[in-house]
Amino acid sequence: HAWPNLALIHAFNKKEDFTKTLEYASIGLIIDPDNTICWGAKSVVLYKLEKYEEALECIERVLRTEKKVEFYFLKAEILNELNFKSKSLECLNEVLSLENLKKEIVVMALTKKCKLLSESENYKKLLNVSNEILTIDENNLHALKYKFQALNEFNEFQKCWECCNKILEIDENDF
Repeated sequence: HAWPNLALIHAFNKKEDFTKTLEYASIGLIIDPDNTICWGAKSVVLYKLEKYEEALECIERVLRTEKKVEFYFLKAEILNELNFKSKSLECLNEVLSLENLKKEIVVMALTKKCKLLSESENYKKLLNVSNEILTIDENNLHALKYKFQALNEFNEFQKCWECCNKILEIDENDF
């Protein structure tokens, strides 16, 4: 049974002893090839070691049976590191399609989408997604900053000014 290995995986992963974490995850997978905890630990470590292709293979294996938000977020990060921005956005959309999401998870997924849209200079979608966040949380600083960025690109300076004022109302030290 893989449970003793799972405790060791967790302990070594917390200490960021990646060699030991990989070793125990691999042993766990020999014992139980379908163990999603071992596959998940392995994908996290490979991601941290910047072995993105291998990490992607592991996290996809996990997602076959475990449709958890944190696994989708990791997959989106890995895809982003591999410069697959559109696939990363698709992955975040998969998160948003999951049922019974808490408001915080929705905002987190939308904020990650904003980051990707900003990096790829897709300002129209950036504006739409930042506005979507603001309908959930009107004081979300990240969304206000992304909205400001998009509006600035569209030369909507009056609306930029309104965003700035809102940001400063929330945190006067932010700009």
